Amino acid sequence: NLQLSPGAILPEFAELKGTPVKYISIQYGVKNILTLKNVKEEKTGPFSLTIPIGYELKSVQEIDDMFKMLKGTN
Repeated sequence: NLQLSPGAILPEFAELKGTPVKYISIQYGVKNILTLKNVKEEKTGPFSLTIPIGYELKSVQEIDDMFKMLKGTN
């Protein structure tokens, strides 16, 4: 019985009665293939959402605009 840490599974898979071993997502026109390669049982350490020093905060709109510029749709 494989159980992943909270937040490790996307909300879209919440109804699955298991863990996906491979899935494809397309975000901003970029195709991502995610594959579970191995399983190792160990405790997870503390999880932090603290933004590292030197990183810039960006709004969702700013990030969307950056991707649009990359795709030439702006």
